Amino acid sequence: MNQKQAIRTLLENDNPQNGLNFSLPPISDDPAPGGQWLYHATATRNLPSIAKEGLVPGPRSLGKGAGLSFTPHLDSAHFWTAALFTRDNNTALLRVPRRAVVVAVHDEQDEYDPHDGTAEDASYRPVAVEFVEVYVNGQWKKIREVQL
Repeated sequence: MNQKQAIRTLLENDNPQNGLNFSLPPISDDPAPGGQWLYHATATRNLPSIAKEGLVPGPRSLGKGAGLSFTPHLDSAHFWTAALFTRDNNTALLRVPRRAVVVAVHDEQDEYDPHDGTAEDASYRPVAVEFVEVYVNGQWKKIREVQL
């Protein structure tokens, strides 16, 4: 499955797991592109630990040790979620308020391209679980409220 097919599959809500549908919101749902929210793609197998502990920097990352990567652009989040989907086939999209993330690295190029891996924010600090939302069954929900 290529990237475009993965995005189409995820947008069409064709990714059900245990009665939960981890699809992608339409790009038009981004209330303030590049503004209030930071997005993070993850494998669904990580959701139970995220629901308990929040987002915690893992052992691999951004070339400089453990970290979390985020994008402020929903279209870029689509790209990264689909990239994981083509590899793992079980992915979810998370979002956190920008104010909840201590950004250590901000990489913004002159011309934004959602498919080249730039325009990313990185943090080496955890994000508390109360700030984490997951897109499930067609809506954003606090991750603690989802029965995983």
